[in-house]
Amino acid sequence: MKRSIKSLLLVLALALLVGGYWVVTNMTTSVNVTQSSVSTAIVDKNAAISSISWTYEGEDITLVNNDGTWFLANDETYPINQNAVKTLMGTFTGVMAKQKIDGVSSLADYGLEEPAYTVTFTADGEERTFSTGDATPLDNGYYFYDGSDVYVTGASLKEVFESSLLDLTAMEEIPAVSTATHIVISGPDASFDQTYYEENASLSYNANWHWFETGTKIPTLTDYIQELLDAIGKLTWNTYVAHAPSEEDLNSVYGMNAENMTTIAIYDDADEPYFEMHIGRGSDNGYYAMLAGSDDIYTLADSDSVLPIVNAQNADVRSAAILSLLWQDLTELTFDAGTPLTMVRTETEAEGENVVTVTVNGEAVDPDAAKEAFEALTYIVGYSFVDGTEVTEPILTITANTVSEEFPTVTIRVGKYNATHYVAVTDAQPAMLLKASEVDELIRTFSYIPAAEMAE
Repeated sequence: MKRSIKSLLLVLALALLVGGYWVVTNMTTSVNVTQSSVSTAIVDKNAAISSISWTYEGEDITLVNNDGTWFLANDETYPINQNAVKTLMGTFTGVMAKQKIDGVSSLADYGLEEPAYTVTFTADGEERTFSTGDATPLDNGYYFYDGSDVYVTGASLKEVFESSLLDLTAMEEIPAVSTATHIVISGPDASFDQTYYEENASLSYNANWHWFETGTKIPTLTDYIQELLDAIGKLTWNTYVAHAPSEEDLNSVYGMNAENMTTIAIYDDADEPYFEMHIGRGSDNGYYAMLAGSDDIYTLADSDSVLPIVNAQNADVRSAAILSLLWQDLTELTFDAGTPLTMVRTETEAEGENVVTVTVNGEAVDPDAAKEAFEALTYIVGYSFVDGTEVTEPILTITANTVSEEFPTVTIRVGKYNATHYVAVTDAQPAMLLKASEVDELIRTFSYIPAAEMAE
């Protein structure tokens, strides 16, 4: 009765479990197969491997080693993750042969004639090919062929080289966003250019305003700037997409052209930005993006968080308060809605305490009521900005004198716009739409500030 070699090897494997070896003799063909225990690395860990090739999910990968640095064989500029390759090579040279099989006459009996996985490499100047075949009958290893001998290894080469080129790609590090003195975001839906001034007295009556639209005296709220910087600082790569794409692909596929691309540039007291990124079209995996000067395309994670950046507008971060001034910084306020009212605030010290007195057109008024009227003015915010609008016939003019020596006066002119809104223009900001109902109420508030003797 005939039995296949693979069937007999099952018996052989069982025999080896008790430390023996089996000599198998085929009844029709004289075949002597011996299997013995070994403990040998398939590759000497000190071998000088100069190249290695494998295929992963249909992708052929060949790496070459040049003085300890690994490169992609057909593109030396491709960003290879050196640590990832070293880990891979350490795993490869760490594969151990557990058993050696002598007397093999047919590699097909072990799945090695058409192996499941093949790796070709050059070590110490000699090119070699290693193959993994079938799993052993007891699934305690894999048949392995080194070009001359058959072994059983604990790991399959397929398991060892389960790495795509993407797995071995070194993603560029996005620069950390630290301090900033100038931020520019430009693109099809972005128009953002802001500059930081530590010394701002000549630009604004408000000492807390340090960010301004570049080239203007239009102030920006610091909180808004910080939120934007935080969003930029949280940008992370989602996937690596392409290396050195063609000019056509850059434009048509990734949107890295003027029509689609948004550029972020952040400066810190230098002529060149320390952070510069281009963001192109959106995709299923996020927005395509690349660092300035790079040849590599990525997608950005969490595409929703990218939207505020690619849509950044100067108007979105402007201070919308009609007057951003503290009560204690006011010295005089003229409120003219047809009948001029001049409020004078005086602060003196008496018996160790600060005493505030307020007059309106020379008559003493209740300081608390005057403060409430003033704060009602500072609480009014613009509904939206309407750049370029002028107020030539104001229905309300407000002039505030401040303690600032370099920016002592702020003037607000309010005029008609439509049935529900007024428009206001100030020295520090572009025209803003105000709700007519809020302005009308403000006029009524200022028209009646109780006299000091009526405060009881």
